[in-house]
Amino acid sequence: MIDAFNRRQTLLAALNFLLGGIGAILAFVFFRIAAGMILRWFEVSRFSEAPVWIALACVVLVVILGILEHRRGGGHSDYHETDLFPLGTVNANPSWHPLRAYGAQTEEIGYLIRMEKVQFSPRKGTVRRH
Repeated sequence: MIDAFNRRQTLLAALNFLLGGIGAILAFVFFRIAAGMILRWFEVSRFSEAPVWIALACVVLVVILGILEHRRGGGHSDYHETDLFPLGTVNANPSWHPLRAYGAQTEEIGYLIRMEKVQFSPRKGTVRRH
């Protein structure tokens, strides 16, 4: 059981490393193309290697800022910390109930209404699960 868990974690780590590398390459390509377009727009063609260095600097900056954000505890958030959590509380009650019952979460409920994740009666100001 422990061996299977360790094997799964090793495979996930390898997959995450591979996906991170692919993401870094795609980010480099994006920044390279964007820098080339901006330099052509400003008619700065003297430095042919400039887009490559700009793209490399942007990727390094993104990686450093990502590491700093991760160390501060940012990045991944649990479901109950997201704006979609009120969907769980709305779905817990199958009947129509007033929107004002959610107090500080009315903005999030509004997002769920716009995404059509919950039903909304504008005449009565009530919501219920979809």
